[in-house]
Amino acid sequence: MRTWTSSGRLKVARAYKHIRDLELRLELFRESRPYGVVHEPDANGNVRAVIRSKREIPPDIPAIVADAIHNLNVALDYL
Repeated sequence: MRTWTSSGRLKVARAYKHIRDLELRLELFRESRPYGVVHEPDANGNVRAVIRSKREIPPDIPAIVADAIHNLNVALDYL
């Protein structure tokens, strides 16, 4: 039978590993400067600043988030 001590703590530890991995991936993504500011005229002729994405969020970032959430959810089940 699985217990909090054997399985729950393991799931929490795994979630922390995913969170550390996520922090590293987000830092690399931010360093790539994925967004830029463009100045565009609006319908009234006024200039406004618009933030444009230069690249998509890497697909592994949402996957890491999902893994961390899943592990924490399972740890709560063991409680």
